[in-house]
Order: sequence, then structure tokens, then C-alpha cells
Amino acid sequence: MKKIIAFLVPVCLTVAMQAQSRLNFNKYTVSPQTYTITIPYENINNKMVVTINVEGKQRRFIFDTGASNIITNAVQQELKAPLITSLPVRDAGGKRDSMDMVRVASFNLNGVTFGNVPALVTLDAGMFSCFGADGLLGSNMFSKSVVRIDSRTHTMLVTDDIANAGVNDSDEMNMQLDMQSRPYVWVRFTKKVRQQVLFDTGDGKLYTINNAHYSKLKPEEVFQTTGQSFGSSSYSLHGRDANTETYRIAIPQLMVGKGVLTHIDAITSPGSDSRMGSKLLDYGVVTLDFPNKKFYFEPFASISDAGEKRWSVVVTYIGGKLVVGHVWDENLKGKISVGDYVIAIDGQDTDSIPACDMYTGKNVLAGTEKTSAEFTIRNADGMEQKITVNKL
Repeated sequence: MKKIIAFLVPVCLTVAMQAQSRLNFNKYTVSPQTYTITIPYENINNKMVVTINVEGKQRRFIFDTGASNIITNAVQQELKAPLITSLPVRDAGGKRDSMDMVRVASFNLNGVTFGNVPALVTLDAGMFSCFGADGLLGSNMFSKSVVRIDSRTHTMLVTDDIANAGVNDSDEMNMQLDMQSRPYVWVRFTKKVRQQVLFDTGDGKLYTINNAHYSKLKPEEVFQTTGQSFGSSSYSLHGRDANTETYRIAIPQLMVGKGVLTHIDAITSPGSDSRMGSKLLDYGVVTLDFPNKKFYFEPFASISDAGEKRWSVVVTYIGGKLVVGHVWDENLKGKISVGDYVIAIDGQDTDSIPACDMYTGKNVLAGTEKTSAEFTIRNADGMEQKITVNKL
């Protein structure tokens, strides 16, 4: 089925440690040790938001397999969780910064208590507040569990035993884990060409290829480069990603286990990982067996059309202003430039559009039925013009 990407200013919350190998990110307790629970989640612009109990208080967190646990500084001020260490952390865009790691006394999920869990502390609540969230539930907290995600019911089953997950052995794939227990699996473009990707529910897209993998796979001719743009439109944990040469590619097919996804549209990323994001859940049930390092993908159909359309101009925020982040339409590249101020969209003053509405998909450009919009643009010289922006 054809789908249209209906969001701008993509947000990817993946984080990767650049830390001492002696640190144990998976050191915590679980009580009871035998458990099977179901947790509902809310899908907000392809972010999985769950409500759990943290040290006696109900809080909302984004479930993110591409990250470790993270709490905001405001939550840390309440909890006063003891400090473990400070360490450098790299976000999805490749930026590095130092973050404190603390030990949270308890995360309670429907009667199952995860105790003394390591969590990073972010000083900027920023995008978390847009989702009404106090942080991330990362892979390290589920390193002793099996997690089954079903988008049809918007639920996560969490259990200590794979026998309770109802998986089919024929859907089994090997899974590798890094020191944060972030899950990596192999996907195939053809029978002979494959790639290892991070399964990252913090990334709302279907597939993202990093620059190194793009260069390596380009000679294999498993995709076609359909566009090129120097700019940035994504935000990661440490802020807006830097401007880079970015490519848009068309992939005829991508095989995930027994499932085949066709007509994939993707863009490159400066990050260290290529990723399959939470949009994979639109096409099947995913089960992550962390203790046994197994990944199961149960496709809803043997072949799924994952065709997407993107806005030919992508916007982002700089200094509180909505600006052009990427231009994919060659016909517009001589008319507008990256960094031009977007004054209005379809006559609506962009200063009146809350930034959170752009992150959460509640904005003038949202909706699968919308395929064109009128942008009012002001360039660096102060000249204004109206242009028509389409989805391609």
C-alpha cells in the first residue's frame, strides 16, 4: 500500500556510548523473576509512548531500542538518584557530549519492578516535553526480557520466557547486542547483498542508511540515488544535526526475515548506524529475545509495498525560526536555499505554529491527503516569494 510521509523536522533519539568497557549498563534487578505483562503504548508520530511507575509516580516515557534509559534533569532533581559516573555519549547525528549516569531505584511496569536501573540524565527536556515524556525506556532495561511489539493492538508484551511470546521458529533471525543491549540484525537487498542495521524504535522512519554504508553499497547497485541536498532537517539527542551532503535513494526491495518490503524511499544520515525504525511495525510484529539474542519478524504480508512520498522541501528550526533544511526538488534549487526563512505555509504564519506541533505531526503539513502547499519564503537578502512545494 502507498503511504505518504506526513511529518517534518524528523526526530531521532538514538544514543551510543563512547564509554569505558568496564561499565555494565545491564546491571539491575527484576522482581518477580518470572513474569509476563502487557503494556499499552500510544503512537505519537511513530514514537511509542508508554506510561509506567517510577519510584511511586506515574510518568510517560518513549520506548527506544536504539538508546539506553534516559531521564530528564527535572526528574533527576526529584529522584536524587545516586551518580554512577559521567561519560561521553554520541547521538544519532554523530554529536558527542558528556552526560551523567545515575541509578534509578525502581521502574515498575504493571507489577514488575526493575530495580537499580542505570539511566543517563539529559539537561534539556526539549523534545521530550513535546511528547509529554520524562525520558526514554532503552534497551538496557530489557536485556533480561523478551519484548513483543504488535502495532495492531498498540501493545508490548514483556516476559522472561520466549515460550510466552507465541513466536514461530521460522521467523527467527540472529541478533547482535552492543554493550547497551541495542539490537542489530541483518537485512538483505538481494540474496548476495546484505547489511547490518540497528532496530531503533526511537527512529520513526522505516529505513535510514548512514553515509559509510551508502558509499559501500552504491557500487552494488541495490538502490538508485534520486536526489542530493546539502543541509540538515533532523534533531537528535544533543540538538540539530550539522549540515551534511545528504542523498535520497530508492530501494526496489529490502528483505527482513521472510518479509519483503518494496519501493522504499530513504535518505542518508551522518550517524554511525544504519537503522530500521519503528515504521517497520506497520508491516509486521517484532519480537526481541534479548537473553537469547534472537529477533523475530512476523510480516503481515509476504510482500508489502512500502512506497512513500516526501515533501520536496523539508523544514527545520534554527534559532526558533522555521527554515529550509533540505531541497529535494531540482526545479526549486535555483529559487530557494537551505537556511531561507519560511514565513508562512498556506497563509498560516509559521511563528504561530508551536514547535512541538512540527515534532508530533500536528501541523499544517500533516495528513496523507495533503500533497502540495504554498510556502512564503524570505531569503538572506530579505526578498520574499511564494512557491508551491509538492510531495515527490
